[in-house]
Amino acid sequence: MTADPAVTWEPYQPGYGRLRVTETSCCGAFEWVCQGGLFVILRSMGNGDEETGRGVYGETRAVWDKLVFAHHCENHAPRDGLRT
Repeated sequence: MTADPAVTWEPYQPGYGRLRVTETSCCGAFEWVCQGGLFVILRSMGNGDEETGRGVYGETRAVWDKLVFAHHCENHAPRDGLRT
């Protein structure tokens, strides 16, 4: 079993090569990107983009899965006490 991946957001550092967005989270909160042979997760902020998880596929994918799962639980889980 792998360790829980850390999620540390930093200002996006453009690399070399074409930026390819290949996956977007349900609400567009996060984008899965490949650039120059590395993978990175981006989120748009009012003052520019931020990145986390830059690295090889397996490491970045673990961060992506953690973010998407947490985002879904926080924003799309049923709420207790909903009025009908």
